Parts: sequence; C-alpha cells; structure tokens
Amino acid sequence: MRKPLAVVALIVALAGVGAWNTFVPTSPEHSCTVTGKDRSWQHSKHGSSSQYRIYTSDCGVFKVADTWAHWNFRSADRYGALQEGHSYTFTTYGHRFGLFSWFPNIVKAVEVSK
Repeated sequence: MRKPLAVVALIVALAGVGAWNTFVPTSPEHSCTVTGKDRSWQHSKHGSSSQYRIYTSDCGVFKVADTWAHWNFRSADRYGALQEGHSYTFTTYGHRFGLFSWFPNIVKAVEVSK
C-alpha cells in the first residue's frame, strides 16, 4: 500500500512545481538587451514541438509562449517584434528549471527608449 501513496505524492509534488512555474512571477520586470533569438526544437517519443527562445546579455534566457494562465495568445507576434541589439523591459512568469528545460516566459515586452 505504500507504493500507491508514494506515486500520488510524487504526482502532487510535480503538479505543485508546474503550478509554481506557471503562476509565480520571477520578478515584476527585467530590463534586458536581446543578443539572439531562435526556435528550439524538442523531440520526444510523442513527437516534436518547438519553443521560441530569447537570449540576453544581462538577464539570461527566456521563452516566448502562449499561456492560458495569463490570457496571453500572441507569442509569435511578440517573438517576431523583438530585435537583436535592442533593449526591452520584460514582464515574465515562471522560473529557470534546468531539469525540465523550463525558462521564464515573456508575457509582455516594451522597448526601452534610447
């Protein structure tokens, strides 16, 4: 009987980590300079998926993805508007969690005036 309880505890823990990564802001805002961007492909036995990634010189790596939790569905437009060499103030949600290749998600980007 202990094995089913351990499985349930593991599922609850993973759901909690997923909720934490989806709803908890990393910081209200990040001021960053974009140094690169790409579309990263992830392959698994269930198929392939892609993720828009933004690289910065001073804030790390971010993703740009649609999210129901923040009613945010314009990720492709946002990704396309970001330009290398430009500085932005990003509003993000989520945390960097290397084990699952999770990155903070940019839900708003405002270019910093020069």
